[in-house]
Amino acid sequence: MPALLGLTRGAGGRGLGGPHDCGHYNAAAWETGFFVSQGGSWDSEYGRFFLGWYSGALLAHGDRVLAAAAEALGRRGRPRRARAVTEVPPASGEQTPPCGL
Repeated sequence: MPALLGLTRGAGGRGLGGPHDCGHYNAAAWETGFFVSQGGSWDSEYGRFFLGWYSGALLAHGDRVLAAAAEALGRRGRPRRARAVTEVPPASGEQTPPCGL
């Protein structure tokens, strides 16, 4: 959110609050002024700015999650649970140990 604050100051934005009419956590899109399809404030200068910033933030977060997963799964000594998925299943009649053991 500090990144948003810095950007919105230059764009005439609203600081850390995000869109002022986006509703509450459990609000349906059509119950808000921001997301309503006809005349919603998403179609304003600030709305387009906010949605562009937010989609960029989501993409950056996804990149960080994928990089962390690749690092965790690519290094030696990965967790047994992840290693067990790639092991050959036991021959018929053999008992399978619980996952992670």
